[in-house]
Amino acid sequence: WKGHPIYQMISMLRAFIKYAYDQKLLKVDFSERIPKYRSVNQPKLPSTYSKEEILRLINSIDRASSIGKRDYAVILLAARLGLRASDVSRLKFENIDWKTSQIEITQVKTGKQLTLPLLADVGNAIVDYLRFGRPSSEEACIFLTERPPYGRFPSSNVVTHIVQRAFKRACIDISERKFGPH
Repeated sequence: WKGHPIYQMISMLRAFIKYAYDQKLLKVDFSERIPKYRSVNQPKLPSTYSKEEILRLINSIDRASSIGKRDYAVILLAARLGLRASDVSRLKFENIDWKTSQIEITQVKTGKQLTLPLLADVGNAIVDYLRFGRPSSEEACIFLTERPPYGRFPSSNVVTHIVQRAFKRACIDISERKFGPH
């Protein structure tokens, strides 16, 4: 990493030795013999939350309203199944096999097929939203915008904002951590 102090020191030393050689102060160009500093970028570890924090997040949602029913189902899909925001926002009726209790999708990011179990609490949350929260619509996507004209989410950012609002509402410390759906 070029901003690292060791990298800068080695680069300055190499440049100084090269300068000394170019100015005929050294008979041999030792700058080529100074080892190059290689910094291996460690992958950033993902943000994690405790089981208690996730439960607090889930329990912070007011399921009495239609938006709350939707948001609860959205957050459960992310929290329990690890679905990305893009996959939640594009989830369609055809992706859920109620008979086998499975969700089958083609992941937006990877293009790979994914089959997940439809957990009881996730299925119940989706049913609650469909029966008592989802506006009447011919839209193939399960989750709809909260205002007319009701339609599918315009982007996966809607899911991200749903989760971020829930984190703030649950008063979970998000400093130094990512706080999105994935």
